[in-house]
Amino acid sequence: MLCRGGIWNKVKKFGSILMNSGVVLVVLIAGVLVSLRGLGITPYAVLSGSMAPTYPVGSLILVQKEKAQDFQVDDPVTFVLDQSLTVVTHRIVEIDRDKQSFITRGDANNVNDGTPVYFENVIGKPIAVLPFLGYVMRWVSSPAGMIIVLGVVVFLIGSLVIDGILEHKKKENLKHEKA
Repeated sequence: MLCRGGIWNKVKKFGSILMNSGVVLVVLIAGVLVSLRGLGITPYAVLSGSMAPTYPVGSLILVQKEKAQDFQVDDPVTFVLDQSLTVVTHRIVEIDRDKQSFITRGDANNVNDGTPVYFENVIGKPIAVLPFLGYVMRWVSSPAGMIIVLGVVVFLIGSLVIDGILEHKKKENLKHEKA
């Protein structure tokens, strides 16, 4: 009879709170990401140590769209590096306004990058760095991560629906027992 008493109800209540919190957290994170993109801010995971310690490996940087003409020497800039659409963030060390290009270098590197960054390849300027969240973003963006996150969301929503159905049936049964 222990399971029908207070302990089971506490476990059930804790599970319900946990599920509700999970759904709220997922919706909140999705809302923040959509809002950021609406403001012209895009998150990127830091994959190399070329900008350490400013942007440590595994960090998430938030990049605000900005016109290339507005950058100055010493500004960090996020840009598309090549045809494979590799995104890089390095610091501007020289500007050639006539050729509309930058010379860049990673903070942890001893030499300038080998090719100039043309203004047309500029994405924007990092405005915030969130340590370790880049690892999370990379995992969630992977096929396995997407499947697991989607599965958890479906499970949480399904659990809420099933819990609501069971609660409704319980109330209906109590009505019939009292009648």
